[in-house]
Amino acid sequence: MGQGRDMVRTVDCEDPDEQNEFELVHSTGISVNKDEVVDNDFGIVARDSYRLKRKVEMYQYRENVHGDGDNKTYTYEGVWSDVKIDSNTFHSNNYKNPNNAWPFKSRSFEASNVTLGKYRLRPD
Repeated sequence: MGQGRDMVRTVDCEDPDEQNEFELVHSTGISVNKDEVVDNDFGIVARDSYRLKRKVEMYQYRENVHGDGDNKTYTYEGVWSDVKIDSNTFHSNNYKNPNNAWPFKSRSFEASNVTLGKYRLRPD
């Protein structure tokens, strides 16, 4: 960026200016996406959205270790987690998490044709 220029410039989304190309700008308006964003695995359709996020979690046991050395105690709690918790390393054999692969993973589905005024936006 040039010397003495603001780091972020507020621009009118209905009046693009080439001098702002590749610059950090701020604008307000209503974003529009005429295409659907679809998660085919679940048949979910997001209309007029720029992103659809699927978050997958499994209810599992988590081991908590209290104390140190020979004075350790262990407690177990059920938690929702988006990562697999390996229960093979647990101190107690009474708490086991499923060992199979998860049938679905977390994912993001990005729109490819979003506009803000006369600007075309690219999802990050």
